[in-house]
Amino acid sequence: MMQQRQSLLCTLIGFFLCSWAWAGETIVLPANFQKEILGQGVLVLEDPSDALGPEDVRSIPLKDFMVWDRNNFHLGHAQTAHWLKLPLVNQSDRSRSILLEVVNPYLYEFHFYTDYKGMVRSDTTGIRFPFVQREQLVHRPEAKHRNFQFAVSIPAGDTIACYLHFPPSRYPLNFQLYLWDEEYRSTHQRRLEDYLLNSFFLLCLVYLLILGVAIYVTKFHYYWFYFAYAFLGTFVVFSDLGLGFRYFWPDNSYLQQIILLIIVNLYLVTGTFFVRHHFDTAIYYERIDKVLKSIIGLAVLVIPFSFFMPYISIGWAHWVSRFQNLLIISTCLTFFYLLFRAITGSEIASSRLFLFGFSLHGISVIVSGMQDVGLLRGGSLPVALMEMDIPLTFYTQVSFMLGMLLEMGVIFYIAIRRFRILFQVFQEHAAKQQKNMNALVLGIEGERQRIAQDLHDGLGVMLSSAKMRLNLLKDKTDDQQLMEQELDGVIRHIDQSHQEVRQISHNLMPKSLYKLGFDAAVQEQIHRLEMLNDKIKIKLYKNISFEEARQLAQTYLFRIVQELLNNIFRHAHATEVNLQFVRLGEQLLLTAEDNGIGFDLGKSQDKGIGMKNIDYRVKALGGTLRVDSSPGKGCVVSIEIPLDSVF
Repeated sequence: MMQQRQSLLCTLIGFFLCSWAWAGETIVLPANFQKEILGQGVLVLEDPSDALGPEDVRSIPLKDFMVWDRNNFHLGHAQTAHWLKLPLVNQSDRSRSILLEVVNPYLYEFHFYTDYKGMVRSDTTGIRFPFVQREQLVHRPEAKHRNFQFAVSIPAGDTIACYLHFPPSRYPLNFQLYLWDEEYRSTHQRRLEDYLLNSFFLLCLVYLLILGVAIYVTKFHYYWFYFAYAFLGTFVVFSDLGLGFRYFWPDNSYLQQIILLIIVNLYLVTGTFFVRHHFDTAIYYERIDKVLKSIIGLAVLVIPFSFFMPYISIGWAHWVSRFQNLLIISTCLTFFYLLFRAITGSEIASSRLFLFGFSLHGISVIVSGMQDVGLLRGGSLPVALMEMDIPLTFYTQVSFMLGMLLEMGVIFYIAIRRFRILFQVFQEHAAKQQKNMNALVLGIEGERQRIAQDLHDGLGVMLSSAKMRLNLLKDKTDDQQLMEQELDGVIRHIDQSHQEVRQISHNLMPKSLYKLGFDAAVQEQIHRLEMLNDKIKIKLYKNISFEEARQLAQTYLFRIVQELLNNIFRHAHATEVNLQFVRLGEQLLLTAEDNGIGFDLGKSQDKGIGMKNIDYRVKALGGTLRVDSSPGKGCVVSIEIPLDSVF
């Protein structure tokens, strides 16, 4: 009884082992077969010395092969050769044509063999050969696909074995394997992928066109870095899919080996420049800015090495590739760190949007880079898509392509949003400038009105009086003494008229302001008023020099001081005046305080011409005016003007 149980147990174990071995040994193609992604269960053999030939591999027992346990083939920087064995069983009652597709357009060199009743045929291909060489393949002379495709004909109910031989490669040995019914692949699947790729590149081109126009209109010049970044990203996908080798440089295998490394580093440089300018890292994140500068320098340094990649040894090529992947991973991690820091800053909403837009793109780049350097096992996205009946033979990660579109849309929205905010600010500023300009025009009209009034009330009256006196002289020519008295009076009136003209002229164009500068002009104005009235004393205090001030600002400030002092001289009956120019942070504080008779602010709602002129000029400089006074307690005028309006 015990022996029977042991025999039954051994039989069951043998059955499961045989079933497991059979599952790993053959790939069964049912009658309704359309597609399958190969991975788990494929037989893999390592050849450290790369000395085995196809006949040697045929004779090796199945137990010496390793059954692959992953969905994708991520062998990384392999320095040993690998063989893959794919026994195909046709369960259909008719002969079928099957396509084996190797998805990685950057495989350096590999060999394909078929074994049918002892007959072995081979194809050798890879990027070290011109693209047009694929038309000459024995199995499928019409094939000219971005990936590597091999046609296999299997008679009804028969078996054929396929072998793939990958020598040590200077580029990462990562790929996916798809098995297709040839008719399904050349019709339904081809239409689906052509539609998706054409849509992707059309969206990218339309986006670049709109973005270029938007940058030109908005004058956001640093967004040209993002334009270059988006353009290079589109070119990275185009080249990474093998489309550049197919359409642009099919005879240049050397260019195919170096182009992606060059484009990726330029892509890295332009993206980093954009991030630095967008977040002003040189001002707000100095340490991160140093890291970003280092990334730019290292990326630029890698570009010259790219030209020697086809000629350097495999070991050195692996080191350059690892360094490139680590640089890309470090860049994405730095971007994420910067975005998390920015979220806590002033532009929280914009930073959150930026993080949302970059997340899918950045994570897919990090995952891909970690897979290439062997830090992460191959993902199962192609398998997941296959299970959803959406197989895609894109070597570039679909998540990367979707991330690009998402990022481009979000960045464009952020740019438009920022432009709209700035446009509103510009509108407000323009309205303020227009208001100040209107005030300045009104001030000029007020000046003209006052000059006209001065000419009429002052010079006009004096000249009329002189004319009357001269007319009287005609009737008194016989009285010599009276004539002399009248002439003396006329001379005095003419002299007063001359002084009045000089006063008006000085008010219009003070020579000292343009010859000696603002400080000397203010001192001259103070001295002139003190000479006219020896009872008034004007004290000046300032802790700022106006030698570097703009000429227009000096003129406005002098007119303001002139009006303040003239108002005090004419109306305040003051004996002491304190005039101050004080710098307080980024503001200029101008105050004029007197001990005159003052006035009631509540009853003096309408400003005179002088105060209106002061108000107009203060507003033209972007400042504010405050007046504090009451009857019998003097007056204090306080003016604050931004320094950037003066210097």
